[in-house]
Amino acid sequence: MGKKGKYGLLSYLVDEHLIFYKNLINPKKFIAFTFIEVKKFYPLISILSKFLIEKYIKYFSIQLNTRDNNKKIVVINFEDIEKDRITKSFNIVYETLNKDGILIKFLRNNDLEKEFLAILLNGFESNIHISKNSDTILIKDNKNPRRLDFYRINLERIDEKTSFIYCFLNIINNYNRSGFLIFHIKVDFSDNIKILSYFVEESKLYEDLNSIEKNVNLFFNIALLEKLKINIKDLFKFLWRLGISDNFYLLEDLKDLFLSEDQNTLSELMSFNSKFELNLLNNQIEFKRLSKHLIFIEQWCIFLVLTLLDSNLIRKIIEHYHSKYFIYILILNEKEYDKLLEIKEIKLLKKIKIMHHDEFSTFNFKTLKNSSYLENS
Repeated sequence: MGKKGKYGLLSYLVDEHLIFYKNLINPKKFIAFTFIEVKKFYPLISILSKFLIEKYIKYFSIQLNTRDNNKKIVVINFEDIEKDRITKSFNIVYETLNKDGILIKFLRNNDLEKEFLAILLNGFESNIHISKNSDTILIKDNKNPRRLDFYRINLERIDEKTSFIYCFLNIINNYNRSGFLIFHIKVDFSDNIKILSYFVEESKLYEDLNSIEKNVNLFFNIALLEKLKINIKDLFKFLWRLGISDNFYLLEDLKDLFLSEDQNTLSELMSFNSKFELNLLNNQIEFKRLSKHLIFIEQWCIFLVLTLLDSNLIRKIIEHYHSKYFIYILILNEKEYDKLLEIKEIKLLKKIKIMHHDEFSTFNFKTLKNSSYLENS
């Protein structure tokens, strides 16, 4: 165990799987954190929600790094007036999760401390300076100035919950931006499990950036992101993976956010996408991956690829893009393709081509280089 206060962000103690703090408001209380790397969220969320209600834990938060989509971190918070009781609560959580056979890894000692600080201080040395410029937090040392911008995520406006996380991380990466997507989950006095979410963008101090808020909201066609004002004194909330706004929602209404899609269907789509993108690259065709279903090609057309028919998604894409771009719709499943052909209002629209999978296998990719091809086809 050792005291770690060199960053000026309070002092903490690292003890095996736990990081301990003194409570800011009530110094008689201890606050502790444990960090878990996970493969899947959903079974873990169900178990941790029960621990919230039973008062074994204070809250838990889910953290995703936009630069590493495969890295999933769950942060669990404990609070008590006695450190020993926190340790006992942790042991119950630890034994329960390991016994349930969930694919997890509890971080410890150096790995725990590194992950704990990385969200705020990764790449910085000890002598840092934190300041505020308008709504942006600036962090500087002698070498690596960086800024942090905070955005509320209006979860109630998301339609496609099972694919939201995937799509959000992809759109951030497609704009060559980076940051952290946080879901904060707690229990209220009526034992309701509640959730809020926010995105923290990190960027170089003098990097010329377009508005990620505008771009994300345009892509999802909803007011999804909303810029937040955060004071330096509240920066510990980010480090502790607390909520930084007050727009909580019931977790029960949003649990589909953490449900993965059918693995066979997802695998088929990912395999197709890889081959599709390889063909685009080989033909020197410019494209931008907007989501696992959408590719924007050569500034003039959109390719929508589905494994199963999703008429609501198709209509949404048409509403959002049809006035500006030509749209290809490809459904990999034969029966689902036939269902799409029965939707006459889509089939009869101009600037839309419904493509059969066999037709795509002989598709001339070079035609995508020139939009005038459509006028002669």
